[in-house]
Amino acid sequence: MGGLPGFVQRLNALFDSKPDPSTGRPYTNVAVADALAAQGVAVTHSYLGQLRNGRKTEPSASLVGALAAFFGVSADYFFGTFVRFEGSELPRRLGILRQRSASNFAVDELAAQVEQRGEQLSGSDWNALLESHGVVHVRQTILEAIADYFEVPREYLLSPARDSRVELVEAQMDLVDAVAETGGTGVSMRSVGEPTPEALRAIAAALRAARAGD
Repeated sequence: MGGLPGFVQRLNALFDSKPDPSTGRPYTNVAVADALAAQGVAVTHSYLGQLRNGRKTEPSASLVGALAAFFGVSADYFFGTFVRFEGSELPRRLGILRQRSASNFAVDELAAQVEQRGEQLSGSDWNALLESHGVVHVRQTILEAIADYFEVPREYLLSPARDSRVELVEAQMDLVDAVAETGGTGVSMRSVGEPTPEALRAIAAALRAARAGD
């Protein structure tokens, strides 16, 4: 297998962001090598060190898969799956998320969350996504990090088409926002459940109408 672009950065991000539960500190190369060896994946701690500093650039596919499984991420994290969007669908969804966050949004915090996954997202990158039109390809790991930052289901940003899953998540968000606007508290995306998008939007509209009539 040829060298993987960004592999060093992504691997080190996992070491930095996922501490060893037995110590509360970052995993050592020795600890990871021993854990993988116990699973039948032969690798030395020195070789892991060389992967982490870029001296070795062609890990086997089996080792990449084992590292991904050990740190609890998909192999796509290393291989870099892209999601293809057309038209203005991606900026439309990102605009909704940005508007809902209002004053709580901080691009630096979003960038930090993306960086934990071994990716980069600058302020100009974020603006480019908001203004993108036509065909755009975005790494799946970046979209997952953005979804996690805004606390929405990942599928909301991983589905290229405006399908039933996207409509459902947007209806759930609408209801959560309507409850908040009318003074309600303690309602989350998960607590809303999954009735039809039409039913959720009807409830949201009724709440807003009731508030307007007060």
